[in-house]
Amino acid sequence: ASATEIGDNSFDLQKFWSLEGIGICPEAEVSNSDTAAMREFQDKIQLIDGRYVVAWPWKDEPDAANRLPENYELSVGRLKSLVRRISQLPDVLQQYDKIIKDQLAAGIVEQVVTDSGDNITHYVPHHCVVKSGNQTTKVRVVYDASAKTKPEHPS
Repeated sequence: ASATEIGDNSFDLQKFWSLEGIGICPEAEVSNSDTAAMREFQDKIQLIDGRYVVAWPWKDEPDAANRLPENYELSVGRLKSLVRRISQLPDVLQQYDKIIKDQLAAGIVEQVVTDSGDNITHYVPHHCVVKSGNQTTKVRVVYDASAKTKPEHPS
């Protein structure tokens, strides 16, 4: 390794310029589960009406999808907090409402239909990001599909 003295500190130039130094690892270090997930993604991706569609990835464990917890309370709490925050900004609330309605009309999101059966309903919480300095998109919706009801629960 090539080290250069900068002030009092030894600086490893080779490590500085390596991909591993910034967190990018060679493919040899990709786990088996990541490889399997990527293969499943590539096998199941479809182009439908000009949009790519892919199923949610599930771990290859028996009954993994059924272990996904109900997260209604988490999602409602996030929604109440969001409404409380953006109701102070009527223009932002109006833009956010329009984005959600446009996504509903386009089929990007769907309204939840309550099911009295044994099916688990899992919601995707969302929040608003406002960038007043942007010329084009000042308000956008960010979906938090990795939100967990408890640290030990899957998301």
